[in-house]
Amino acid sequence: MKHSFLFSLINKFIEKRNREQNKFLEMNKKTIYLFLNSNPWFSAVTDYSLQICLYLKKNNKEIIYGAEKNSTAMYEKCKEHNIPFRKIPIHNTNILNFIISFFKIVSILSSKKIHAKYVFSFEGREHTILILTKILFPFLWYNKKLIRVRAQSQEVKRKFLSILVYKYYTDKIIFAANCVLNRMQFDLPKNKYIVQHYCKDIQFNENKVENYIFSQNMPVLSFQNLTFLVLGRFDAVKGHDLVLRSFLNSNLLQPSQLVFIGRSENIKAKDIYETYAKNMDICTEENNRYFLEKDGKKIYIVDEKFNDLYLFMQNTHFGIIPSLDSEVVCRVGVEFLQSGVPCLYSDAGALSEVFSDFSQLNFKTNDVFSLQRKIEEAEIIFNNKEKFNNLRLNAKKIGTEKYFLDNLENIFKACP
Repeated sequence: MKHSFLFSLINKFIEKRNREQNKFLEMNKKTIYLFLNSNPWFSAVTDYSLQICLYLKKNNKEIIYGAEKNSTAMYEKCKEHNIPFRKIPIHNTNILNFIISFFKIVSILSSKKIHAKYVFSFEGREHTILILTKILFPFLWYNKKLIRVRAQSQEVKRKFLSILVYKYYTDKIIFAANCVLNRMQFDLPKNKYIVQHYCKDIQFNENKVENYIFSQNMPVLSFQNLTFLVLGRFDAVKGHDLVLRSFLNSNLLQPSQLVFIGRSENIKAKDIYETYAKNMDICTEENNRYFLEKDGKKIYIVDEKFNDLYLFMQNTHFGIIPSLDSEVVCRVGVEFLQSGVPCLYSDAGALSEVFSDFSQLNFKTNDVFSLQRKIEEAEIIFNNKEKFNNLRLNAKKIGTEKYFLDNLENIFKACP
């Protein structure tokens, strides 16, 4: 009897000490925001993840970013912005890499030194791994939140597994636009999600530039003339051919310029140039590479590294986003707004959401005549200096108020 009473006291003492130690450990563990991204290139989705990281870093929060080291863009971005990085080979879809990624993620979730309170997944691969950890090791998710950021244009079909994953195993879903939410084929509880557009902080030096020299192979560009700018990779879905046809067909009354800046991917800039050079009977010698001119209209096609992009952008008069599909994150649209550049835009994806204050600049997707009319209307606006300056000021105001980085606070208000 005496022994049992003694053991009882000892057990109570041990339990009390353990509770105090656990409380101490809980208070002194670092709260970590864990980001997992299997996208191998610096896509709009990956840039969205980077901006959330930069918002957290700005507010002195601890971050770990998990991705492949050698074949993804985020390793270099993390080095540039001093964001702690873990090599996790999620995007290489084979059994070995899946197993390695699974155990590396489990190791982070079970760490005694860190507390990964918020776990962000940006693609389906890492989301699948995280759901498996929730099913197999539910105790690892005590006081943790799984957040799925959906910035893809694909639909989520009404299937049992999808409903289970999104309604019951995912704590919060962040949709990059309303059009992404509308592609869910089943309803979610209102408290389960928020819609948060891409946000970014861009620093402009507000310098005015009269002329710009791309290279010795191209004539000098003068910002005295009406200038349109198209930004983005050379790809069939980006609508470069649509813009060229609309621009060349437009009835503009003054010298004007169209500039393409991007990188050659599914379509090469050289192919676009040579197709139109042939149609316009232009010699394609190296000393005239990627430059076209017809009837007072100049076309510059630039696929080389561009160091002064924001300086060039803010001196442009109109942007054009002619996308034929997708455009969920709309980062180029945000950059145009923050630079104070009004933008002609198609009604693809979320563009109409981001440019909701500029419906007069919208044209129908893949419609040459619709864009042609907007280009002609842009010339009329440009010639009315007061109207044009007010339009630029309004673009800057909307970009600053709606899409600066601090607006990402909405994500964390929704995920207490």
